[in-house]
Amino acid sequence: VDGPVETEPILSWQLVGSFTDSTRLNFPLTNEPRTSIVMQITFVPKMQINVGETITFYLDGFSGPAQTIKLVTLPSMSNPEAKWYPSSGGGNLVVICSDVFEPNTEVLIDLGESTLALPPDGVQAGATGFKISSNAAAGPVLPTSIATVNQIGIMYDSQLRFGRPSAGEVSSLIIKFRLRSPVSPGDRVQIGLPGFFLPPSRQTRFFTESKNWAQGEWVLLPPASTPALHLLATESVSGSSFEVRVPSSVGIHLPMRGVSLNQKTFFIRSFAEIDPTI
Repeated sequence: VDGPVETEPILSWQLVGSFTDSTRLNFPLTNEPRTSIVMQITFVPKMQINVGETITFYLDGFSGPAQTIKLVTLPSMSNPEAKWYPSSGGGNLVVICSDVFEPNTEVLIDLGESTLALPPDGVQAGATGFKISSNAAAGPVLPTSIATVNQIGIMYDSQLRFGRPSAGEVSSLIIKFRLRSPVSPGDRVQIGLPGFFLPPSRQTRFFTESKNWAQGEWVLLPPASTPALHLLATESVSGSSFEVRVPSSVGIHLPMRGVSLNQKTFFIRSFAEIDPTI
């Protein structure tokens, strides 16, 4: 019989989850020397994510072989790890939940040591090529742009050379690198030099033979007292190639065991205000 129908509740509906605008990709700068990317991801799921369900992050422009990466998470998981699956132009970082993430609880994921590499031009603030998704039964989320992306730069063409390449001996250092972003007075570049040493009788602050980076300091980085140099920018320069010469009169000694071809413990990074690097 035709006629009006009283209001009836819909009996079933498709579940859709959400992270709203809570997602954030960050590259924190720490004084602790690391040879791999330091990266944190935070988000607040609006749905429950159960054991065995996944959260997937698409990282545009990142590269590296397939690998398992240990994580530190808050709330903590019993088996905190992620799988990296490379693809053309980027890759997927897949976290399989080993514990339940309750709805409306902020989750922090901190990547451990890995061989992931940043995009060739770094990451610009507000970049839109990074996605988050989930297959949570309580509400799946299709790939959605990460709301907040912090910038991180790249140090190009870094080189380390010695005026007197003799193990255990005093030598001048020639440090070359290229930055895409502008440099401002007070910006700092850090060069990690494990195995190098400076006698306690020597001054830790010194002048270089470089116009742009005229001041330097010898420091020991926690937690393992890793020897390093801090170079301070003394004038404003647009992104450019730099050559910094630390004279032998500073008194820096090369490692007693020399420097090997496959030595991968040296590192360089920028703490510049614009486009800092890891």
